[in-house]
Amino acid sequence: MTPERFRTLIEAYGADPQLWPAGERAAASAYASLDGHEAWSEAVELDRLLATHRVAQPDSALYRRILDAAPAPRAAWRRARVWWSSAALAGFSVAGGLAGALVVSMVVSSLTPPAPSNPAFSTAVFSEPFADGGSE
Repeated sequence: MTPERFRTLIEAYGADPQLWPAGERAAASAYASLDGHEAWSEAVELDRLLATHRVAQPDSALYRRILDAAPAPRAAWRRARVWWSSAALAGFSVAGGLAGALVVSMVVSSLTPPAPSNPAFSTAVFSEPFADGGSE
């Protein structure tokens, strides 16, 4: 544990070793008891000071001033939200239709029989056996 790393740990996590990262807790505790006692003592004092500090609840007048100063929603924003939601609905509908068409084409293609491997079996029974009109 270096002095810089120990200082970084207590500045980030405070003086309580339970809040330090588990992988560095043992090394930091050992460093605090040997070389880092002064920095650790400062962190303990800072933690105590922060624990005793309280912020008063703001009064309702502050809430009213904030709400009064906030801009009112404009009708253009409401229209834009409606437009975007309509566009999203249309986009999802098109995507759903395309996904459905893909699934149907995959199912239909799996139901068709495979092409015969022997070309002699691919001709109809009543068609001419030889295209040139001759015999074998």
